[in-house]
Amino acid sequence: MYIFEIKKELLVGFSLSILYITYYLVEVVKKPILICREGEFRQFLEENVPLLSEHYWPTPWCVESRLQTVLGSVLRSRLLPPVKYRRQVVRLSDGGQVALDWVESAGPARAVLLVLPGLTGCADADYHGAGAGVHAALAVSSPLDVVKGSECMERAPLNALLSYHMARNLRRTLRAHEPLRAGPCDWRGVERARSVREFDAAFTTKHFGFGSVDAYYAAASLRDKLAAVRVPLLCLCAADDPFQPLGAMPLEEAREAERVALLVTARGGHIGFLEGWWPARAARDQYIARLATQYFAALLARADLLHAAPDC
Repeated sequence: MYIFEIKKELLVGFSLSILYITYYLVEVVKKPILICREGEFRQFLEENVPLLSEHYWPTPWCVESRLQTVLGSVLRSRLLPPVKYRRQVVRLSDGGQVALDWVESAGPARAVLLVLPGLTGCADADYHGAGAGVHAALAVSSPLDVVKGSECMERAPLNALLSYHMARNLRRTLRAHEPLRAGPCDWRGVERARSVREFDAAFTTKHFGFGSVDAYYAAASLRDKLAAVRVPLLCLCAADDPFQPLGAMPLEEAREAERVALLVTARGGHIGFLEGWWPARAARDQYIARLATQYFAALLARADLLHAAPDC
């Protein structure tokens, strides 16, 4: 009887394993979708970025979008070796200052790659026209429609928990910068904020002069600005991003823009994109890094694409 029970449990376990493997291979492992206008930029991507034609294999035990999001952040912050920077502080004419953290290269002839963090990293970066000196860009999990993205973030229960966690980090960051208290904001509302939207209503909109959260989100959205992009812009997104799922992405606008492409994986969460049985691999081997390396290396070999943008 005891042996029979063991065999029964093994059979059930084996059957469930087969079912999950089938589900993983059929529903999870897929090639990314390229949303891009027919033309020179699309042809360049298809010919020079191998990841576009390869299947994305999410970590089998971590395919859920919020798990990818949280675990990706934890693994990269805890396990990857620290990067040594040389800090350069640039003082601006308006009294502000910008800190540039340089990774030393092998020589002065190297191209400059500017990495701008998102929330709490670079809150007010704007580039206008050809004079900006930016020749190409890669955006990872960038909320192209912040209005719809905010609606997704507020959905209970799991997305709302992530929004609460982000709001708590924003409050902690703000407390560490005491001089900001001199600016206009609702400090009581900041301390009570339980979501990113509530934090933005209490601090961001007031500090930067927006009349409402919706006005701020509309101004921050790229949906209606994609057609104005004049340099190659590749956006890596996941269809299951909890903050901007496929239904919230500006697909039609991307199809009409001349220099914009959305690369959409079926899984990956928000800046997750973990893959392999053990995703704590070297930084250069991770999905995001491999895409960036292939994309920028190919662009550097195509001066015509980098410098063909008209003045705007």
